[in-house]
Amino acid sequence: MSRVAFLLGYDLLEPKLDRRVLLEAQSCVARGHTVEVLCWARRQPHRELTGSYGGVVFHRLYQELGVESRPFPLKVPGYLALVRQMLQRLTTFDPDVVIAADLEMLPAAVTGRRFLGYGLIYDSHEDWPAMEAQTSPALGFATKLLERSLLPAVDAVVTVCETLARRFRRRGKKCCVLLTARTRHEVDALIFRPRAEVRRELGFGPDDVVAGFVGNLRHKRLEMLLEATEFVHQRDPASRLKVLILGGPTEVREALAARAATSVAAARFVFHPMVDYRQVHHYLQALDIGIIQYNWVLWAHLAIPQKIIDYLACGVPILTRNFHERARLVRASGAGLVFKGGEPHQAGEALLALEASGLLPRLRRQARRAFAKQLCWERQEPKLLALIDVLGTRRHREAGQHTSATPPLGE
Repeated sequence: MSRVAFLLGYDLLEPKLDRRVLLEAQSCVARGHTVEVLCWARRQPHRELTGSYGGVVFHRLYQELGVESRPFPLKVPGYLALVRQMLQRLTTFDPDVVIAADLEMLPAAVTGRRFLGYGLIYDSHEDWPAMEAQTSPALGFATKLLERSLLPAVDAVVTVCETLARRFRRRGKKCCVLLTARTRHEVDALIFRPRAEVRRELGFGPDDVVAGFVGNLRHKRLEMLLEATEFVHQRDPASRLKVLILGGPTEVREALAARAATSVAAARFVFHPMVDYRQVHHYLQALDIGIIQYNWVLWAHLAIPQKIIDYLACGVPILTRNFHERARLVRASGAGLVFKGGEPHQAGEALLALEASGLLPRLRRQARRAFAKQLCWERQEPKLLALIDVLGTRRHREAGQHTSATPPLGE
């Protein structure tokens, strides 16, 4: 078995749990590998340096870069100090394989590889250059150059969609798609409150068709969903469509609620505070339709929100705009509807079509089947573990050759 280190650019647990890294690390532990997660606990209060969560050992590193608005060149000395900390910890741990969680950890991982000779996997969680370009085209271009300059030192890549995977393969990298999903075992073990009871507490009737958005509300442009619901109300006042918006931050939710209160469709909206992740399944299964963010951003065609898989795991059909990767996933699941364009009438017509179709009960059953057969973590982890096996075995073999080529002391 191998020693596997994860390099993470934020705390594993705070301000929220990184489920993707935890799932990957737990799979490695279950396989018999020795695992340590090195996490840069930036902008976090000092806590214990070493801990364990879900059977995974983690070690926190603290290094300040200054205020977030500080010019990038002035942050470089702090980042180099962080790299030195990581190299010291990696030297102590002596990993066979390192997984760099996203681009910001890749420079540190590549530097360590030159000294320690481990196998290196780059876990590209998103199109990082496109995300930076949304804020600054110059920074996006610089980020793209950085990624390209570091890729030659990478042995393999795991990423979140096929479009990104093809991009890495064109650069000669072995690459597989790894979706972030709950395990089937976890979902099967969930205990759900009676669906009718949850819906009644939220204010929905048994005949209502409840569409919902559950999660982080910031930068999601959910005003578009309010406008789509207004279109439904004006087109068909007898529609049974209702909308649940559950999440935070509080100020964003309250602003949306204030906007909805002035709407002609005000009676159709219910707003609810964020709930603990361990309780969110009760509210997901109360939905008839799960709404995915559909405002346009530079990386929209590449992103597959984890929310899609959470909806399907709880038997909720999906409504999404025709952004390439998420549309492909929803169509392959057979448990949702893809609509074209982001205008209120386009989303509203799709909602009316789902309500009138009579297919929602069948789509609910298909959603659960798609999760179990295509998307659950048990379907994802063999791809990652196969890469680790190959790289770990290669390092063991190279270490054995080096040992046999070195004469014992005294000869």
